[in-house]
Amino acid sequence: MHHFDSIIFDLDGTLWDASVTCAEAWNIALKNAGIIGCEVTADQIREVSGLPFEECVGVLFRGLPQDTIERLAVDIDAQESAALRVRGGQLYENVAAGIRELAQRYKLFIVSNCQSWYLQLFLDQHDMRQNFLASSCHGDMSLDKKDMISQICGSHSLQFPIYIGDTARDQLASLQAGVKFGFASYGFGHADQPEYTFSSFSQLTAWFNSGKAA
Repeated sequence: MHHFDSIIFDLDGTLWDASVTCAEAWNIALKNAGIIGCEVTADQIREVSGLPFEECVGVLFRGLPQDTIERLAVDIDAQESAALRVRGGQLYENVAAGIRELAQRYKLFIVSNCQSWYLQLFLDQHDMRQNFLASSCHGDMSLDKKDMISQICGSHSLQFPIYIGDTARDQLASLQAGVKFGFASYGFGHADQPEYTFSSFSQLTAWFNSGKAA
């Protein structure tokens, strides 16, 4: 049995799903650029979630010239920001209540490859800021996820942290940082025989609050 003192969360596919709103914003940017027949779906957004924003754009539009991709990324970022400030993302069931409960027993953090404004919007829009001791994202740090996890652990002297994410990339980053990994199987991706698996945020909250983890 592992006794954890802290939980570091991924964002997309772990705490919320903003893929529908993001897809709509990406398609507005495509229309603005006059690019026809290249509509983006929410499932495609989910497939690249977890990568830094610039890589997401590069993967989905790899057939376009690099200068076009770069211009498109600027408008996509602006359109995403505008759309999410109006419609936001969808929290997974029990995240709001569960985070408040977990914050009473554990040190909570967020580490994500998202843009800086995206993380701040999530914290403010869902009144989460007071529940997390710190957060880190690629938009602020320009670091790999494993390095952001390591930095959070070092800066806050975490002894027994666990990283909760929803993809094999999250799992690898966690293990490279020397941190235990918990797989949010309700999210976007897959993991390779994770030691801990949670089929819902309600189950995750119940497990951590049961005393099995602390």
